[in-house]
Amino acid sequence: MYHPLKATSLLIGVLLIMACEQDVENKPGKVDDLQLGPAKVQVSKASGTWKMYKDGKPFFIKGAAGGQYYDRITEFGGNTIRTYGINDSTMTIMDRAHESGLSVAFGLWLQQPEYGFDYTDPVLVQEQLEMLTRQVREYKDHPALLFWILGNELDGHYDDNVNKQAMWEAVNQVSEMIHREDPDHPTTIAIINSSVEKLLDMQKWAPDLDFFSSNAKYPQSGLVVPHLEEAGWDIGFILSEFGNRALPKGFPESPALSWGALVEPTSTEKAQFIDEIYNDDVLPNIAYGCMGSFAFLWGDQASHQSGSRRNWHAFFNEEGYTYGMADVLQYGWTGVYPANRAPVITDRTKFLLNGKQAFDGITLERNKTYPAVVNAEDTDPLTYQWVVVQEGAPLGNRPPGLSGWVVVDNGSNAEIKAISTGQYRLYVFVKDNFGKVANAVIPFIVD
Repeated sequence: MYHPLKATSLLIGVLLIMACEQDVENKPGKVDDLQLGPAKVQVSKASGTWKMYKDGKPFFIKGAAGGQYYDRITEFGGNTIRTYGINDSTMTIMDRAHESGLSVAFGLWLQQPEYGFDYTDPVLVQEQLEMLTRQVREYKDHPALLFWILGNELDGHYDDNVNKQAMWEAVNQVSEMIHREDPDHPTTIAIINSSVEKLLDMQKWAPDLDFFSSNAKYPQSGLVVPHLEEAGWDIGFILSEFGNRALPKGFPESPALSWGALVEPTSTEKAQFIDEIYNDDVLPNIAYGCMGSFAFLWGDQASHQSGSRRNWHAFFNEEGYTYGMADVLQYGWTGVYPANRAPVITDRTKFLLNGKQAFDGITLERNKTYPAVVNAEDTDPLTYQWVVVQEGAPLGNRPPGLSGWVVVDNGSNAEIKAISTGQYRLYVFVKDNFGKVANAVIPFIVD
């Protein structure tokens, strides 16, 4: 659907990106020196606005984070991928990214205090620094490298961390090491959302970082600029992850159902979140130092298949079909929707189990059969897949889900048999013949 206001916002963003390319001033950061070597990247101010430069040219990040389907990012108009740490596939990923014309925001994994790492232990800190030094030396000259992300969400349970200063000082040591070993690529660290306290602490104890990165899901992504301004931090930033509402929150901002289950947005609602973030929190904030963003999760969420995490953030289903979020992201990146778009779940209130929608808190009786129905639209012929999974089931519980629960599968209508007591989720996947899919979810309980 065409949105005039959204189109206007996109146009403004495109014009700002063009201005980045045409109106570059030499500011602190030595923009004029960017021609010195291949893949030399710097963050600097031009016309009073923070921007990223690659090989002397402005570079705006149109990125995806997740670990799968890297070969499809350029298909949607993206230019950058994000990694989180080093494994046996890292060099292959880097090589393939370079071959595909993609840049890489390279993740160096720093141990997290919430899982027991003690940043007040000098031996542990030194061992980590030495390991990271070896990793930097191995990858610093790779032509796909864009910048270094030092850890991911080290600020988990921040209020409980009594050693914040030691943690940030260790981060600063890593950044200083990188600047000695590799002066051609900047450093950042991705934290959870943003807060004035965290930003003030980073300024005080990790001043060597070149820019700020926020893993900010909907609707927290809109708070980054106000928090930076309140903290008085004049620095460029990116959204290092953005996407559907963070899992601990219900949808909308509401309590969980009576037994603790969260209601998941439909894929169509998630697409609207992506649209709002990109047009409200990314493009307009180019003028305030936003240098790009990474959509999350670019994959099928294969590592989080239990219960409510089955596809909460995923841009793909388990067959590689893309949800409407990918279509919206393509529009944000290119200004053009794909020729074929994903099916639409027209109204969550018409996705029903036993005549009730997800927010009604559905309880079924054991050994009884109940009707389910969904309303979806597309110009293409559609096929439907109904799946029941157990809430909190072990990781790896993939379709076809629990055997015997779906007793009738008749397109947009199904019948579900409540075989055993417990907490469950009913999924429907609505697919076209061109690799696109929509989905919706109903949590329910069986007495």
